[in-house]
Amino acid sequence: MAFWDQTGDADGSGRGNYFSGDYDYDVEIVAVKHKGAGYRGESVIVNVTVLTSNNDECPAGMQKSVAWNLSKQPVLSLGNIKAFVCGIYGLPAGSKGEEVKAKVNHVAKRMVEADNPLAGVRVHLSTWMSKTQKGGDYTNHDWTPYVAEPGYAPPMPSAAASFAAPTNAPGPGPAGYAPPPPPPPAANPTAGWRRENGYRLNPHTNAWELDR
Repeated sequence: MAFWDQTGDADGSGRGNYFSGDYDYDVEIVAVKHKGAGYRGESVIVNVTVLTSNNDECPAGMQKSVAWNLSKQPVLSLGNIKAFVCGIYGLPAGSKGEEVKAKVNHVAKRMVEADNPLAGVRVHLSTWMSKTQKGGDYTNHDWTPYVAEPGYAPPMPSAAASFAAPTNAPGPGPAGYAPPPPPPPAANPTAGWRRENGYRLNPHTNAWELDR
C-alpha cells in the first residue's frame, strides 16, 4: 500500500532531525519529493525557503530541507507527514475521522506528484529540542497555519495533476487568422496501373503483383 493511503490513519507527530534549536520560522514550500527505495530507503523530502526566523543561524532566504524515511521509521514518518499536512491546512493532527483522513491522504498523494502542487504554499514551523532514549539531541517540529498575512488560505491540490501549456505553444493568432491547411495526402504511386482479380500489372517490370 502506498504511503499516502496510510497517512490519514497515522498519529500526527512532529519529530525530526533537520532544523535544530528552539526557534520559530515562517517557510514557503519549494518542492515535495518522493524518493523510491534506494540505498537509504523510501523517503519524502520537503524543500523550503525560510521567510522569517528568530534564529540568526537560519535567516530569511535560507534553503532548508526536511526528510522522513519511510523505510527505516514508517510509523514515525507517517505521523510526521500527517502533522505537516494538518499544520498547513489547520486540521486536527490527532483526528482519524473520515473527513480528516480523506483530506490528509489526498494531499499526501498529490503533494509528491510531478506538478508539485504545494509549491508556494506557506506554513509556520516551531522547533524545539529533546533527548533521545540514548541521550542524543532530537529536534521536534510543530507545523501550524501561516498567519503572517491576514486571510491567507493555502490552496488544496486539485483532484488530478495539471500542467501549464508550454510557454512556446502557438497562440490563436490575430483576428481573422486561419491556420494553413494540412498538406495533401501523398499521391498513390500505383494509380492508373492495370488491375485484374486482385492483382496489378507493374509497368516498370511488366510483371503482375498482388494488389495490396
